[in-house]
Amino acid sequence: MGVKVFLILLAIFLLFRKFGGVILRILLKAFLGRQIKKAQKQGYSFGGTDPFASQRRPTAKEGEIHVDNVPKKERGKYKPGSFKGGEYVDFEEVD
Repeated sequence: MGVKVFLILLAIFLLFRKFGGVILRILLKAFLGRQIKKAQKQGYSFGGTDPFASQRRPTAKEGEIHVDNVPKKERGKYKPGSFKGGEYVDFEEVD
């Protein structure tokens, strides 16, 4: 009985070793196809266009400067002119 189980396991191992790469490629192709379809349903496209282009802010016109470094949830906490300054840090010039 032990030899029979060993031969069955050996046969399964050899078959998997022989055809495992092909099976894994088929499974991976199917998985990626499903993921691409799911992403396309959400509005992403994979044809060379940028899926995040609609989320970006329009670029500033020449000569305009816009700095937005305060998180949106904390905008109400800061008032113009309330910043007193930071601490001074000494530095040395290195030649």
